Amino acid sequence: MSAETEIASRCSRCGSPAVIPIVYGLPGGALIDAAGRGEIVLGGCIVGPQKWACLECAYWWPLPPEALESPIVCNALYLAHRAYRDQEQVEHAIEVAHELFEGGYEPFVVAAGLLHEALGSGVLSADQIADEAGAPAADLVEAMTERAEICERDRRGVELRARLARMGGRPLALYAADRLCTLRRAERKGSDQHQTGALAAELWNLERDIRMLTQLGMPPFLFALDDPADSAS
Repeated sequence: MSAETEIASRCSRCGSPAVIPIVYGLPGGALIDAAGRGEIVLGGCIVGPQKWACLECAYWWPLPPEALESPIVCNALYLAHRAYRDQEQVEHAIEVAHELFEGGYEPFVVAAGLLHEALGSGVLSADQIADEAGAPAADLVEAMTERAEICERDRRGVELRARLARMGGRPLALYAADRLCTLRRAERKGSDQHQTGALAAELWNLERDIRMLTQLGMPPFLFALDDPADSAS
């Protein structure tokens, strides 16, 4: 079973196993027939971030269409495709934004979820993010960015965690969503291949971060970690 199949084993919202993939583009006869049999959903010619649809509650995810009703989130999604070097980074950003949307956070927080690693890409500046997604989103992205003047990688991470713990609120929730989605991705990677020493260390570090965050009274989505498959998006 592929990681993608595992991710879509149940609906992200209602938990139903009646999940089918969304297919984009101009469909031919075979795809139209498959849609008629309820095996796929035709998403149209414009490719969206959603990959899966629930036959029970008609929910599309990740980052459902109602999230994209906000121009701020739409602009941030466009910027994310510009900023990140590969599709895996884009998909991670969408997962983070989806978690924040489902957590009930405002559009500017969801937008920051899409762009939380964008300043490290060297493609976008904080001013560009502010122009397209608003100053509050840009401020959150800056809060999530490690200090480049700190030379040692471990020290940069320690400083970031300490700074976000002091800030609390939305910045810490954004960090929590990133850690949760990163942990899920690492666990999926580990299930698809032999666990290397580097991957084991990454999982340990992620789990340590999650423990710290739960002690700080973080959003309910973190407590899905008891069984990550239950809420994988």
